[in-house]
Amino acid sequence: MKTIAILLTGLTSIMSILKTVETNNDPDSIGDNGRSYGILQIQRSVLSDVNRIYGTDYRHRDMFYEEAAEEVFMLYLCYGKEVFLKKHCRFPTEKELVRMWNGGIYKGYKYKQTKAYYQKYLDVKERCNR
Repeated sequence: MKTIAILLTGLTSIMSILKTVETNNDPDSIGDNGRSYGILQIQRSVLSDVNRIYGTDYRHRDMFYEEAAEEVFMLYLCYGKEVFLKKHCRFPTEKELVRMWNGGIYKGYKYKQTKAYYQKYLDVKERCNR
């Protein structure tokens, strides 16, 4: 049980920084030419995965509610951790989790284009820790 608490705490910290990275903490934000909604810029493909995996019924417009967006973030990356663990026999690092959020839980941590996103995350994290 202690391991789960540590994992969730880590995701909560990552999520807090990503809210700034994604929208500068604006829950009403729409991005990616109308494809990403809310404070964490959640796309329909993420909702499809979460709804399929967990039997939930989130709608895209629900992502304008910060609490719903946070729940989807946690569910999506918790499942991503499981997928990663089965494949690599270890939990993903902070870097891999951030890149998963940007590029998807299945292979996003490998995509070249998610490296710049991770750097932006590090820049915001450093600013927040000053």
